[in-house]
Amino acid sequence: MVNAIRFFIVLYTVIFLTVSLKAEETEGHLELNIAPLPSGSTNVGKILVQLKNSTDRSIVVVLLFVAEDHYITFDVRDEDGKKVPFAGFEVRPNLSSKDYLAMRPTASYSQEIDLRKIYNLSQGTYKIRATYALTEGRRMEEFIWKGVLKSNEITLIIP
Repeated sequence: MVNAIRFFIVLYTVIFLTVSLKAEETEGHLELNIAPLPSGSTNVGKILVQLKNSTDRSIVVVLLFVAEDHYITFDVRDEDGKKVPFAGFEVRPNLSSKDYLAMRPTASYSQEIDLRKIYNLSQGTYKIRATYALTEGRRMEEFIWKGVLKSNEITLIIP
């Protein structure tokens, strides 16, 4: 019952705050940024992933950041430029209404991700980029932002 109520709240928000946005209308207006967390023993290997709505209208996005699923992926390269293979479990979660957010203009959403849990990161320096992509057809798809975003590149040092 609670999930059904959440679903209808999201649906209501989507219908009244957005007009079926297409990727070409919003491309470049939804921003994806990543940043290493400040150094410290509890932050080793952790990054902050942020989506920001820079448009003048609400955009509905999927917030479930599960690495290497069909929404967010990472390109992790070692000091020699070799791609570090994904070592976590690939997950294809079933989305519920709580996984969607109607981001108002200028709003942002951030989440910490510990890359050591999903990549074999030993001592060294790594270059990292993220890609956020939503291109598959799903329920309510007509209301959700669609497109592919590439993040900035960061350097992550594992001491």
